[in-house]
Amino acid sequence: MTKRFFFFRFTIIYALAMIAAGLTLQFFNIENASDLNTPILIGTSYWCLYTYLQNNNRVTDKNEKWPIIWLLLLGDILVSVLLAIPVLITEKISLQLFAIGLTIAVPLHLVILLGVDYFVRKQLLKQSSLTP
Repeated sequence: MTKRFFFFRFTIIYALAMIAAGLTLQFFNIENASDLNTPILIGTSYWCLYTYLQNNNRVTDKNEKWPIIWLLLLGDILVSVLLAIPVLITEKISLQLFAIGLTIAVPLHLVILLGVDYFVRKQLLKQSSLTP
């Protein structure tokens, strides 16, 4: 699996999961669909990172860590911006307020993605040491 395919797969799955969560919560008239952002980010990034590292046998490759983290973060930002555009237009929220929100969310999501990367690599190393 290439990094480009990894990026597209993560971005599309993450966007579809966020859209499905938003539509489901809107159907049930529940506010704050954005509260599901972090669990969806963790689950999607965990699954995509796990399958990428397992398929490519790159668990111990430290040169692979940061490019993958940056691709995950870029996909997260892209999905956040694309899903925020309709809300910004309909609710008339200023771009300045949105930029402040992104400035706060991006470093937090970076820390989350670093944690996910750590736990995925730890689990894959543990599994590889258990198999004969």
